[in-house]
Amino acid sequence: MQNRDAPSAISVQVQDDRIAYIFVQLPDPLDKVKLLGFLPAADLHGDTVEISVADLQPFDNLSDYLERIELGTV
Repeated sequence: MQNRDAPSAISVQVQDDRIAYIFVQLPDPLDKVKLLGFLPAADLHGDTVEISVADLQPFDNLSDYLERIELGTV
């Protein structure tokens, strides 16, 4: 039985001018937000892609990723 609270896949329209995509879930009612994770934009190829929620990186890694971009090591 699948958990109705968490999606298993997300469709993303890829943009050229992004460094990362942050994924959140907005439940009904809109009284809170669930942070799902993020993906570096370089990991997404094509115009529209479908990604698995299981492939998202945890938010704990986001600051390290942004720091590597700032330093030019990505």
